Amino acid sequence: MNESSLRKLEKFAKDLKKSVSSTVVEIFVNMLTYLEKKEHSFKEEAGKYGLLGNPDDTRAHIHVYLPQELHRKLKQVHQDLDSFSMAQILRDIIEVYLKGCIKTGVEEYKRRVARTNKRWNEKKRRLAKMKIRIVRHLSDKPSTFPLFSVTYDNFYSPCAIRLL
Repeated sequence: MNESSLRKLEKFAKDLKKSVSSTVVEIFVNMLTYLEKKEHSFKEEAGKYGLLGNPDDTRAHIHVYLPQELHRKLKQVHQDLDSFSMAQILRDIIEVYLKGCIKTGVEEYKRRVARTNKRWNEKKRRLAKMKIRIVRHLSDKPSTFPLFSVTYDNFYSPCAIRLL
């Protein structure tokens, strides 16, 4: 994480009267829906390393202690997205959250995240009731965009095939 992002995070943690580590854990918990939606879209990052800010900036290290359940979720998302590192995922979440808080205010952004979480959980429940799982887009040959999408049920039998 670069120095300016770390200063923003430290200021945010100070305003919440928490440590940086516990602030990151809180941000991670609030932004789990963001990660789930990102994971659900199946956009693999192919191990790309995303730099934040200017590459010449001094990098700062922070240590975050995630509870075991959250650490497992982070590992799962890391594997599914094929991202370069779990730290990259955390940096992305922190940046999105802090930008949202700066833009709209902390309380308003928390309300927006809560509404988004509620809508996402309702959508997941509806999909679970329909017993349908959307699986990656398949194509007949490797290309930069899929030619058709296949929707599977929980038994991996095709329910629908849609040309794109």
